[in-house]
Amino acid sequence: MVSLTSDLIKTFKVAKTFRDNTERINYMDISASGHYVVTSSEDESIQLYECDKAILSKTLHSKKYGVSLISFTKNEKMVVHGSTKIDNTLRQLNLQENKYLRYFQGHTNKVTGLKMHPKDDVFLSSSHDGSVRLWDTRSQNAQGLLSVPGKPVANYDPEGLIVAVGSESSEVRLYDLRTFDKVSGTSTKGAFLTFPVPQIKDGIWTDIKFNPDTTQILITTSGKNAILVDAYVGGVAHTLTGYSSASKYPMEASFTPDGRYVLMGSADGKVHVWESHTGEKVCVLTGESSDPITCLRFNPKYMTFATASQRTHFWIPTVPPSIDKSGCNESSQENGLAKTPS
Repeated sequence: MVSLTSDLIKTFKVAKTFRDNTERINYMDISASGHYVVTSSEDESIQLYECDKAILSKTLHSKKYGVSLISFTKNEKMVVHGSTKIDNTLRQLNLQENKYLRYFQGHTNKVTGLKMHPKDDVFLSSSHDGSVRLWDTRSQNAQGLLSVPGKPVANYDPEGLIVAVGSESSEVRLYDLRTFDKVSGTSTKGAFLTFPVPQIKDGIWTDIKFNPDTTQILITTSGKNAILVDAYVGGVAHTLTGYSSASKYPMEASFTPDGRYVLMGSADGKVHVWESHTGEKVCVLTGESSDPITCLRFNPKYMTFATASQRTHFWIPTVPPSIDKSGCNESSQENGLAKTPS
């Protein structure tokens, strides 16, 4: 079993580059099995990749609605995505049949966040209309609603029991998912924990994520800083800096599956890596392009991660001999598919 270490992280290189898009890729997701990567792009296309073979499996188009925020459901043949044209409806798409199954209507302004539940067929959406909505993929009607000041961000904890909501780029609220009223579509109780977070100069919050053991919350911003917050008592544990940000598009960050490291894309095409519990910078990885990395996801099952700008890149460790004492066999090394620690 291969374990992630600082020495191993430093060996990651781009192993495969895909040039299947003509405009910026606006979102990326990796299936829970780690087998598939899906991207949505400003060119109104959807690309599906197979991770183990490192090949493009399928290209679909959404010319009528546009496409953004594309995310796998529990069924890897299904995704939910946002729209960039016509309205703010979310849509469930069968990738295999290229057929829409359900429409989720209710948001009155741009939808900026879409997060699938880690275990069930439900998901969260957040919008500039000042709401966070809970949906079930089997119903077109919202199952829950929170009115949140400003431009909220929201996400589940790894067990799917808690919802973290960022409000006005200055406050984190934690809700018990069971307090969402499935009938009236409102929250029956307030947050069980609320704590302020110092505002970042010249930056609004763009995403919020728990680490795998639920001890930290990562907040990314439109500025030049990301924040690691103590999930139990609040308070900023570490501020992650040193990367460059694009003026128009926020950078995306990802925890490694073991939670030990945070990876962040940069406007110069590099990937910055920090140790999550100390906040110390581990390294800066250089890719094959200087295009801004606005999408970054670490594979939940395999020792690889993906980044995207207008191109999609798969990164794997090169595993030099001095590190290759952890059981990574030759075939896994070549394909970048060594299992990540659980």
